[in-house]
Amino acid sequence: LDLAAQTPERVCFVGGGAQNDFLNRLTAAHTRRTVIACEGESTVLGNIAAQIAYAGGQTAPEALRSIIARSVRTKVFE
Repeated sequence: LDLAAQTPERVCFVGGGAQNDFLNRLTAAHTRRTVIACEGESTVLGNIAAQIAYAGGQTAPEALRSIIARSVRTKVFE
């Protein structure tokens, strides 16, 4: 997988740093990408998702992202 050859559509911040609106606006402006900032608890949900995948549960990354996205509040910066 060559990640350097891919251009992300958006930037997602989770955890404490996601609460810095100034940094989020600055990142959106300088990357010309949508920034999605999740509340701090989303870090815990990501950890739970990794444990579910490891335990053989729902392993499709899209499904895990969807579960997390429906479970947290977000702010969008463009």
